[in-house]
Amino acid sequence: TEDSITAYRLPVVPIAVPFPPMFLPLQTFVYQQIPGLFVRQVCAIKHSPYLEKINPRSLLTQEFADALVAYLGRHNDLEGLCKMAKNCYGAYQNMVALGMVEDILWDSLQFTWTTLLRTMKAVADGTVPPIPAEFGDGHVAPARATVV
Repeated sequence: TEDSITAYRLPVVPIAVPFPPMFLPLQTFVYQQIPGLFVRQVCAIKHSPYLEKINPRSLLTQEFADALVAYLGRHNDLEGLCKMAKNCYGAYQNMVALGMVEDILWDSLQFTWTTLLRTMKAVADGTVPPIPAEFGDGHVAPARATVV
């Protein structure tokens, strides 16, 4: 007997997002649902032993916000922080364009935006808090935002 072959045609629907560099963090969030990871991806933080001490699966806490302000403020200038803000706005544009409705994703985006604004203010005023001594410098490589 011959094996029968069944062919299926699947439609390919192009999706145009306003800011392609921030599509991957949204896709990752949809599958993993980890708010802290989303925040780190939007802020282009590749690796930080300091921030790794804070569980990315935890809710977006004041402790995490304070840690981000200290870390981002110590390792970025205003230009780098503005690039991160551009990433945050790009993620927002993509979320609107894709009709994303997950509350925790919107909360994560709001958390990222307000934390970036706090960090910008601290850098501009020269009042960036120190990274707690128990974490040392907590810095392996510069956390520079990358925007394509």
